[in-house]
Amino acid sequence: MIGKRKFVSEFSVGITSNGWLMLTPDQLHAEGKMNDAHQDISDNSHIYLICKKPKTNCSNEEPVISVDQVTGKVISRIDGTEVVSEYSFPFAFIEDEVALRVSSYPHRKIETVNAGGEWKRYWPSEMLALFTSNPIYYDLEVLYVGQAYADGKRTAIERLRSHSTLQKILADTMNDFPDDQIYILTLVYSDYILFSSFNGADKTCISGQEDLARLKSIIDTPLSKKEIVCLSEAGLIRYFNPKYNIIYKGSFPSSDQKILSGCFDLDFSGLSVEIELNGSNFRLYSKDVSVKHHHTAMFNLVDEEKRLGFFTLSNGNTDPITMTGVIPLTK
Repeated sequence: MIGKRKFVSEFSVGITSNGWLMLTPDQLHAEGKMNDAHQDISDNSHIYLICKKPKTNCSNEEPVISVDQVTGKVISRIDGTEVVSEYSFPFAFIEDEVALRVSSYPHRKIETVNAGGEWKRYWPSEMLALFTSNPIYYDLEVLYVGQAYADGKRTAIERLRSHSTLQKILADTMNDFPDDQIYILTLVYSDYILFSSFNGADKTCISGQEDLARLKSIIDTPLSKKEIVCLSEAGLIRYFNPKYNIIYKGSFPSSDQKILSGCFDLDFSGLSVEIELNGSNFRLYSKDVSVKHHHTAMFNLVDEEKRLGFFTLSNGNTDPITMTGVIPLTK
């Protein structure tokens, strides 16, 4: 039995990522400097996903330069079977570069050198793989979702530099999945939008001044940045159900969870958390979620035995229609 709509106006919180970076664990301790745009994302990333995909090495065959393109091969292993893919991208020598070669074993990059044999520029094999058309290099399995906020004073990258779960994942991957490599995706969740639905036809719903007062309260009492980060983390954990997470995997959303108190106080009936990897071909998946470019986790935040959730609709005959993939409130 599912209850009826409570108010003429119903509201849901929509949280969407608005910036991301991908890096390897060794880059967490690198001393290089990011460009300004990437540094801004790094400074505002408080959510991180630890993922894995196939490790890549360069073929020991020298890359071929033709006109303004360079072509070569990268090698990975899938379930023990060697997979060879061809890359190609625009290339031209600059300054005193005279040759392009594959680095010494284990062939993790190609590099330009000057007449004295000193390297000048390099392209890691992981980057070269992205110049192939092989989808295995764009699909990342989500193993862990975490957050670092500390009142906005700690970023995802700072947290990961001393992260025990990351160290365990690295050790397990080295032992159990030697042909895979760990990648870290940091995400910016800085704001949210309000979704609303209106049903003036149902005269049993609360309307008028009480409904308007509720809207004013929602507008005048925004969720805090910490709440946005915590809700994003919990929503993504519940959605992906990653192997290495423990909390929130089967319990979010629940009526007794403190991180939802702001949503309950403002009487939101829904919550959604999205991942948007703008301008990329990367796709995410987990053992419970199929591979997709864009992911949206949707949650009804009301006891549906008493009240219709935001993502549960009526077909006009009081029979409920729930959007695919919506996660109900846990009592």
